[in-house]
Amino acid sequence: MSCVYDTHFSLGGVRPVQVKSIRISNYRCIRDALINLEAATVFVGPNGSGKSTVLRALDAFYSGSPNIAPDDFYNRDTSRPIEIELTFHQFSAQERELFISKIDGDHLSVVRIFDQSSRNGRYFGTSLHFAGFREIRAVSAASYRL
Repeated sequence: MSCVYDTHFSLGGVRPVQVKSIRISNYRCIRDALINLEAATVFVGPNGSGKSTVLRALDAFYSGSPNIAPDDFYNRDTSRPIEIELTFHQFSAQERELFISKIDGDHLSVVRIFDQSSRNGRYFGTSLHFAGFREIRAVSAASYRL
């Protein structure tokens, strides 16, 4: 049994951005998996190997009202959150301008986390920081300011 997933998703640009990878943690039969994708990706495997779980994870990521139940947590362990992270790449000029503070190189990662307190999930993204301040941020208790 197999299924094909088209990894292009439009964020409002002329040409759709592409999903580069999916990371799934603590969801159904997947404890932790990183799946790298191409322009068209085929999932092939025997029944029960997780093909539908990957597609359900994508549906939960995009859904406005996902139906997350205790059975959706890996081993029904609701003390550990479900994390579904998509990394996008190949942005149009319009998308690059729109997400300039979030794109690192040619990648933007967004994670949706589901836990006991938020069955609807919360989205988190990355933001860029000026590299020259890396050392300053690393100091836990800076006492001198300019």
